[in-house]
Amino acid sequence: MITKAVIPAAGKGTRMLPLTKEKPKPLLEVNGRAFLFYILDALGKSGFEEVVVVSGYLGGQIKDFVKKGKWDCSVIVIDQFDFFPKEKGGTVLPVLAAQNLINNNSFVVVNSDGLFSPGDLSKMRTDDGYSHVGTLVSNKPENYGVVLVGREDFVEKIEEKPKNPKSNLVNTGLYKFTPEIFEEAAKVKPSPRGEYELTDAISALAAKGKVKATRLSDYWLDFSSIADIKPVEDKIKKLKI
Repeated sequence: MITKAVIPAAGKGTRMLPLTKEKPKPLLEVNGRAFLFYILDALGKSGFEEVVVVSGYLGGQIKDFVKKGKWDCSVIVIDQFDFFPKEKGGTVLPVLAAQNLINNNSFVVVNSDGLFSPGDLSKMRTDDGYSHVGTLVSNKPENYGVVLVGREDFVEKIEEKPKNPKSNLVNTGLYKFTPEIFEEAAKVKPSPRGEYELTDAISALAAKGKVKATRLSDYWLDFSSIADIKPVEDKIKKLKI
C-alpha cells in the first residue's frame, strides 16, 4: 500500500484575489478552518503515513500552520523556491521538488485546492504498478482537463479545457504515481503559457501505456476561485466533515 502523499501548495492563488494577497490559498478558511486542514485530515484518516507539502508563495505561513497542528500522519513542509527560481512556474515543479523525500516509492498527489473523501483517497493507495488519474463525470467537462480513456481504463490523452469535449470524464487533480513519473517530469518543456505542466509528464507516460483512470466514488470539492467558497462551505456542512 502507498503511504506517501504530496500536496503542491506553491501557487499564488490569483483566482482567489484579493483574499490571497496576504494569505496563501490553502490557508483560506472554510467554516472556520483552513482548507489545508481538511486535506491533511482526510489523508490521515485514509491511512497515509507521510505527507510532503510543497509550499512557495507565502510559504512561511504554511510551515507555521502545519507546525501548530495535530495530524494523524507525519507532515513535512518544503519550499519549492529552494529547488527552482520563483519565476519558474507549473504543476510539475512541486513533484520534482519532493523527489528526494519520495525516493523510489509510488506516491499520491493531492492538489491543495481539492478535497476528496477518505474512501476515495484510500482507493488510490493500492499500488498496482501503474500511475493513475483520479476522474469524475462532469456536466461541464469543457471547464476541466478531459480524460480520454481506452481499453481496460488506460488513459489515452488528457485534453485541457477543450471547446468540444470528447468525454465527460474529467481530471480531478488527484493522482497516483509510480517513480517513473520523475523521469518524464524532468523532460517537460514550457507549455504555450510558459509553465511546466504535470499533465505533459502524465501524457508521456500514457503514451507508453503506463497510466490508468480511477473513477472516484464520492466527491471532489474544487476550491479554485472565489465563486467556489460558498458551495464548498455548504458541502462541508452537509457532509459534516
